[in-house]
Amino acid sequence: MSKKWQPVKEAQEKVQEKAKKPQKHQEPKKPQNAVEEEGNSLTKNQIKFLDSLKENLGIVSKAAHACGLHRNNHVNWYKSSKKYQEEFDSIKEDCIDYVENALMGKIDEGDTASIIFYLKTQAKKRGYVERSEVETRVDVVKPGVIKWGDKELQI
Repeated sequence: MSKKWQPVKEAQEKVQEKAKKPQKHQEPKKPQNAVEEEGNSLTKNQIKFLDSLKENLGIVSKAAHACGLHRNNHVNWYKSSKKYQEEFDSIKEDCIDYVENALMGKIDEGDTASIIFYLKTQAKKRGYVERSEVETRVDVVKPGVIKWGDKELQI
């Protein structure tokens, strides 16, 4: 065997020897940049993104841009980390509270559009709903056939 291939041969033998030895169970390694929080971990980039999300009132694309990350990182983290998902959802709830408070402030000022919006979204049970009426005419041409507009349909 040439000297050129000797290191490759040695590496292969080491791998084969390792494979023969029984392996003891090892816990998966955490990312090097993980930070412990209540038994779960968030990476430094996740924490950086979540802080940016707070500053940008829950707007994912602005938060990602502000900390130099792609928004797909958020999507992947949200799918794969329960702790990240909880933190993200909590921030979004805080943002909704903020906007609700602003809406109530406008209502207190007598802003008609805000009042109407609130009633349409929160007082539907009391009849504050916009409805569209659609009038349709269906004629029975013969048993099993109806006329709808200019089309005859088998039923």
